[in-house]
Amino acid sequence: MNNSTKTISPEVSGGTLKSIFLPAGNPGYSLYFIIALGFLLRIYYVFETAGTPFYQFLFSDSKIYADWAASIASSNEWIGKGAYFMAPAYPYFLAVFYKIFDDPILPVRIIQVFISTLNIYLIYLAANKIFDSRKAIIAALLTAFYGPFIFYSGAILSETLQVFVITLGLLFLANAIKSNNWQNWLYAGLVFGVSAIFRATILLPIAIIIIYCLITLTSKKVKTEYTKSVLTVFIAGVLFPIALIFGRNLFVTGEPILLTSNGGINFYIGNNERSPGVFVTPTEFDFYSDLAGKQFASQQSGKQLSSSEASSYWYGKAFAYLKDNPGKALTLYSKKAFLFIFGNENPQSTVMNPEYFKQNYSNLLKLPLIQFALISILSIIGFWSFYRNGNFVYLLFTLGYFISTIIFFVNGRFRLGLTPLLIIFASAAVLHLFELFSKAKTANALKLISIPAAFYVFYILIIPKPAFNDYDAYFHLGEIAYQNKDYDKSIDYYNRSLFFKDHYMSYMNMGNAFAMKRDFRNAVGSYQKAIARNPKYLLAHFNLAFAYNQSNNYNLAIETYNKVIELNPAFEDAYRNLGITYYVLEKYEEAILYFEKFIQISTREDIKAMVRQDIENSKRKIAERNNE
Repeated sequence: MNNSTKTISPEVSGGTLKSIFLPAGNPGYSLYFIIALGFLLRIYYVFETAGTPFYQFLFSDSKIYADWAASIASSNEWIGKGAYFMAPAYPYFLAVFYKIFDDPILPVRIIQVFISTLNIYLIYLAANKIFDSRKAIIAALLTAFYGPFIFYSGAILSETLQVFVITLGLLFLANAIKSNNWQNWLYAGLVFGVSAIFRATILLPIAIIIIYCLITLTSKKVKTEYTKSVLTVFIAGVLFPIALIFGRNLFVTGEPILLTSNGGINFYIGNNERSPGVFVTPTEFDFYSDLAGKQFASQQSGKQLSSSEASSYWYGKAFAYLKDNPGKALTLYSKKAFLFIFGNENPQSTVMNPEYFKQNYSNLLKLPLIQFALISILSIIGFWSFYRNGNFVYLLFTLGYFISTIIFFVNGRFRLGLTPLLIIFASAAVLHLFELFSKAKTANALKLISIPAAFYVFYILIIPKPAFNDYDAYFHLGEIAYQNKDYDKSIDYYNRSLFFKDHYMSYMNMGNAFAMKRDFRNAVGSYQKAIARNPKYLLAHFNLAFAYNQSNNYNLAIETYNKVIELNPAFEDAYRNLGITYYVLEKYEEAILYFEKFIQISTREDIKAMVRQDIENSKRKIAERNNE
């Protein structure tokens, strides 16, 4: 643990940025060849997939980020309104491109290729600082051919930038540990603080670094006052970016929300009786229109909840489940641990699934690229072999990141921020194993490999794997066809999605496509199937009523609109459409009644003006009838 005592010795070397970003010694042409090769792989993938449906049309988190960025750019409201639901750094990054380009998606992907390529160099520098140049070259090679890095460099997601920021933080941390220059501690703190704005799971590893440094204060070998100074600088650096977001949330909402308000619903998604350890859409409420579960939580609580109160509601439900079911909780967390360490990408949606892209859109991904399981196994060997040489802090950082992820749910891209450090220790393992085999110490090498390999076999044979299918892909392809007004193809895609999952939204959207074709008989059937699978889905009832209207089944339309009002008395368009239906039936008194109810609850002045005209028309019809 010699390096741990150096952590708090006041040295002055290594503080300049030049000394940090220029490689020690001469790495030769091999490093630059590896970087160039990594760039070619990434840029080829971006252009290979540029015309594919899920980059021409964005869905899931990609669409949320893009819509958020477009809203910022078009409105120039850079402070925004309401608490941040998701980490804000990436949408603001995207907003710059939306401000410059009419179609920013390809430029964003190209810039991310350069950032992902730069990550190869940064990982080399960090590995060189933590270990030596031989291991650093191996780390660069592993990074260049790491499949998830290539895939996410082309994704409209925050992962590539998050990897860049965390790797930069690790580089500054490694320099701070080696040189103990206060500037490096400040840089490390600032960069790690910024990384929290990309994903808050970094907060626990940061806290562990701070605790580790505090523990070293008890050592008699350290210079306590200097250690307190650099630790203060590091903490100040971490807190500065976080304080900006906290202050912004407090200013805008009046609520003390540290970074985002989605913690509660994400914790519940990963910790409930149906959770398989990965993301599964909640079934208690309409997640598509209520991402934070705020409306549902408010209904259950009997009062309108704020963002932080709704988040607390979901935390409470999840903690109650864990408390009441300790055995199931232990099983769930054990499963999540194995899924994190050995599992595949476990995507949140097929539209951002490397396997789906490999099968359908990318020949490059079919190459034997390096995947997470290999890096994970090698990094376990690396940590076991080298944690004693002043590297204990990196092991603690890894454990903190691991814990902060599995307490929610496991998604391959959520562990991507830890991958640079795993690659660095995996590179140390590669060289160490090679040296053992070359020195005929085969037994020692096999002993190192045996334990993680045994756990991997246990994972493959014993641990239940979450099932992923192509439902989302075909569902969203149906949406794309619908947007392109190719309703027959849209219906075909929705039918194909039902092969993978019998879901109400497929029937709902299929009904919309039939309605656009004016095939109201099939539209009615589709809406009815959607309602049978989700009786509380208001839009299915509302659209069914509209289809009844178009089919001249006015009594059924009235009955169904009233069902909508029964489910949600504030659903204002149901009142207006009831008024229209009664107007068509020449029941003008009833029409006026519902038109007036619409005006009472609606805030849409343009629509209210039209409804007032409908009321006047109804009154005129009544007068004409009375004068006959």
